[in-house]
Amino acid sequence: MKAFNSILMTALFSASAQAATVSYTISTEFFSSATWTGALAGSVVTENFVASGGLHNFTGNEEFSSNSYTYGSGSQQNAVTFARTDVGNITVDTSNESSGFRSSDSPGSSKYLYIPANGGGEGITFSFSQPINSFSFRLGDWGDPSSGGASSWSASSRDALNPLLTTQLALSIPSSSGDKRWTFQGWTFESPIDQISFSQLTNNDDSWGIDTVSFSTVPEPSVALLGVFGMLTLLRRRRP
Repeated sequence: MKAFNSILMTALFSASAQAATVSYTISTEFFSSATWTGALAGSVVTENFVASGGLHNFTGNEEFSSNSYTYGSGSQQNAVTFARTDVGNITVDTSNESSGFRSSDSPGSSKYLYIPANGGGEGITFSFSQPINSFSFRLGDWGDPSSGGASSWSASSRDALNPLLTTQLALSIPSSSGDKRWTFQGWTFESPIDQISFSQLTNNDDSWGIDTVSFSTVPEPSVALLGVFGMLTLLRRRRP
């Protein structure tokens, strides 16, 4: 029994001691990673915020500060909430393409989540009803690096089994890709997460956009198994 408990403790420690992450800045490497390709059928989602033929038919100038959409089905169903972390709205927008982001730079979609500037420090949080083990997106920064307008960014994730545990994520957004350009960033997580947040660190009143959000939902049995490990650990800790 002691040996069994030791094995369970080892498995739990490696599963819930917050998410070792692997960071990707090249989309082909991310989508060929074991975490992404090993996900069960139906658990992988990519949202381009298109007007028709997509997962959800987003309208032009659809504006909200927080909104939730459900992806997948059955045990893989995941309600994903997009919420602005500062005061202001998010828009599924195309109106800024001529003066801001260029549609030719956008990865396969002329629509995207647009976060209008509101005094600086803008942010957005994605929350998931089911834990995920990978996440990627495209970031478009409306700042102009040549004039010092490019933003610096911060990203963090929240452990699905321990909501008090958050981890800063490596975020490689080159300043040279700021003005009217899109850049890719993705992560795979060793321990499932249920929330990921992005914030603009510089208060330069810089508008920005997010597109092609992709994630893979953790199969329910895997999450349940981690929960069992967690309960066994708590019971062991309470022993005299």
